[in-house]
Amino acid sequence: MSAKTKRRAYLDKLEARIDQYRAEMDKLRAKARESHADVRIHIDERLDELAERREKLEDRLASAREAGEEAWVEVREGLEEAWLDLQDSLSRAAEEFKQRSEGAEDDADLYRMEERSRS
Repeated sequence: MSAKTKRRAYLDKLEARIDQYRAEMDKLRAKARESHADVRIHIDERLDELAERREKLEDRLASAREAGEEAWVEVREGLEEAWLDLQDSLSRAAEEFKQRSEGAEDDADLYRMEERSRS
């Protein structure tokens, strides 16, 4: 396999990862819509930040497709670093969503119990 073919395969694989990432963001956003308002607002803000990062990575990916062989090593390292950062950020956002959702459910349960005790 030639260096150019390997490079193209790497970039295609990264592009597929970004597409999967976009789908995960969409799933998380859909779950957030079903949550309490404060959770939804916070997660939407985080996902908007992540969408901006994803767009920057997509721009870097497009630039990488045009980069010369001499610049390729640096470009690849930068792409990999940006991808790992983005992936880690989405994982943290998903965990944060889970924790906030559980907390909101606990708050809602507490509120319902308080309402029942007042009745």
